[in-house]
Amino acid sequence: MNAWYWNLASSMFRILRDDLNYEEQNIIFLGYDSAGRDGIVDMDTTKANVQNVFNDLANDDPTNPDDLFVTKTDLLYVFWVDHGYIGGFNVGADTITYAEFADYINPIDARRMVLVFQPCHSGGVIGHISANNRVILTSTRPDETDNGWGEIYRDGLNGNGDTFAPYGNGDGFISINEAYYYAAWQIFHENNRHALIEDNLGNGDSGSWYGDATGYDPSDSDKDGYLAAHTYI
Repeated sequence: MNAWYWNLASSMFRILRDDLNYEEQNIIFLGYDSAGRDGIVDMDTTKANVQNVFNDLANDDPTNPDDLFVTKTDLLYVFWVDHGYIGGFNVGADTITYAEFADYINPIDARRMVLVFQPCHSGGVIGHISANNRVILTSTRPDETDNGWGEIYRDGLNGNGDTFAPYGNGDGFISINEAYYYAAWQIFHENNRHALIEDNLGNGDSGSWYGDATGYDPSDSDKDGYLAAHTYI
């Protein structure tokens, strides 16, 4: 596991546990070389393990006291860090296509999902997984490579998005839209990448970045960004 992967993934884990007060038992952390890390990694990142985790989230097992079955009252937050290609995600030496990922996520019946993807070309997943009550963020358009968006999004979620104009309101709580806009603005002006947001089925499924005047307006319930502006983790 290279350093950028570990630093980004582990820092998001610590934000969830230490800053947002999620119980560690409710956070599933898959990582490479898990035996060499500090104990917060639950299992190695393999295609089989990824599939099994999502299967466990989708199916209730009343005989298992540690079951993490997601109910209709739960929020599911997925933060996906790895390499990507046009058509899917790399998982070690294996791959997961966007269609396969849709098969993993669609059986889960959560109150709301926040699905955040850092890999290159990750905008291509949107058309496969758009659904009601889902907020989907991707680091790039389908034809772009990532260039540091994941770290900026993490910083936005960890406080920087709360006061970043025009959508940061300084109330001490960071919505997914505040974190998204902070990262989207930064990555476009620094590296000309277009981070996408999709949370409105009626507005198409191609996603919208912050400068797409026809598709993105977090103050308009008919536009992308509105559900994200009313979603907190």
